[in-house]
Amino acid sequence: MKNLYTILGVRPDASMADIKKAYRAKASKSHPVKGGDPEEFRLVSHAYKILSDQQTRARYDQTGQTTNGPTTDQAALSVLANWMRQIIDGDADLKHNDIVQIMKNAVEKELNNIQSNHRKLRRVLHRINYIKKNLSVNGSGAPNFLVSTMEDKRMECVGGLRSLEHGKKVMAKVKEILTDYSYNYEEQKAQHQYYQVFSFGGNSTTATYW
Repeated sequence: MKNLYTILGVRPDASMADIKKAYRAKASKSHPVKGGDPEEFRLVSHAYKILSDQQTRARYDQTGQTTNGPTTDQAALSVLANWMRQIIDGDADLKHNDIVQIMKNAVEKELNNIQSNHRKLRRVLHRINYIKKNLSVNGSGAPNFLVSTMEDKRMECVGGLRSLEHGKKVMAKVKEILTDYSYNYEEQKAQHQYYQVFSFGGNSTTATYW
């Protein structure tokens, strides 16, 4: 979904008065009664609903979520429950594999993926800032299209970074929970079977955080 601030055409540090003013202007143009686009009006109304409330705006700024999603603890438990169901439904050799260690390995892989994606998004933001610093508009009538495109991309990256931070917290909680568990198994065949057990979500150790 497009960034809520972009939908209203305001900056992330906009005041409540600016948000209300932007909403009124956008809603007036997009209202179906006045011949506007119903979908655009829906998006504008949704953005205003989230950003006009201090609590929902703070949650959106911190996590990128627009609904009352689960807490970090709830999300972590959901991840573990999903992984355990996949182990139960799968074909893993439960006699010769430490399933707790497998889940711990999955956590580390997820954290590595998060770190890698974080670096990629930071690189994109650096490139955006560099372009913005060096881009000039020649001509008084030139549209601000390239600048607005960069701003949309920047907000997309910021939202992605928020989601990654949330995912990092969830995986940290999963890791913490797993320290309280152990699994008895026969070790002689386990060493070469760890990576054959199953693939979370059909793609190695992919997990859903919320």
